[in-house]
Amino acid sequence: MLEGSIHPDFARVANTLRKILPSNAPGGGAVCVYHHGEKVVDIWGGKRDTAGRPWEEDTLSISFSTTKGVASTLLHIFADRGLIDYDAPVSQYWPEFAQSGKEHVTVRQLLCHEAGLYAIGEIVEHAAEMLDWQQMVNRLSAAPPRHPPGTTHGYHALTYGWLVGELCRRVSGQASFADLIAKEIAGPLQLDGLYCGVPEDQIHRCADLTAGVLTSPPERRRQVAQRFRKLGQSWTRRLRAVGISYAPSDTVSALLPPGMEDLDMNSVAMKTLYGPCHL
Repeated sequence: MLEGSIHPDFARVANTLRKILPSNAPGGGAVCVYHHGEKVVDIWGGKRDTAGRPWEEDTLSISFSTTKGVASTLLHIFADRGLIDYDAPVSQYWPEFAQSGKEHVTVRQLLCHEAGLYAIGEIVEHAAEMLDWQQMVNRLSAAPPRHPPGTTHGYHALTYGWLVGELCRRVSGQASFADLIAKEIAGPLQLDGLYCGVPEDQIHRCADLTAGVLTSPPERRRQVAQRFRKLGQSWTRRLRAVGISYAPSDTVSALLPPGMEDLDMNSVAMKTLYGPCHL
């Protein structure tokens, strides 16, 4: 059952959401659509956790990599104010970044996934370090690029938020990335629920991840992670044997740092530090 409101011309949106939502299992969602400035769809339904709590109008959900758009928007705001130059070295604003051959990496290259700092599996010793902003900043400052910056792209799946977020912090003088989002984007646009780190008094609004490997028992997560790592190595050897340079092991390294399987994505620590946006 869905709640909310919908313009009759958009009834198919509601029908599609009904088909997606599980009927006898945890899982929920919401859809809001504006057409020419008019809100024509604002509906929600399902359950937000395994306890069966209903999805409500103000329920918060994790957004994963869409946080990259939030982070880059912040940087564009500061560029528009003349506080940062896209073609200047990152180290001009973040001096510690000029380590391990990164002294000439530009802001533009960082934004465009050309900095070569995507292999988080080689940057951290354990995924638990991702719960410490300063530790991640220190690791990324010291890390060497996987390729000469600016020569090719490599999707910075898990590192982009710290790279661009720390740059935003440096040029703005703001204490935290979460404060920047509140001050520069969520507040002015009156976006209730846009957080990168949910305040403790708003945790009750958060939906849990209820399906998939990330929410399976720890032993299952470890088995799947081990399998992916082995597959990445195996397919990298096979592809190189036939002259193909693409390395699946690099993809695994970008997405699966050591110990990632030990993190509880539904923990209060994860939600208060980074949820519902995820770096």
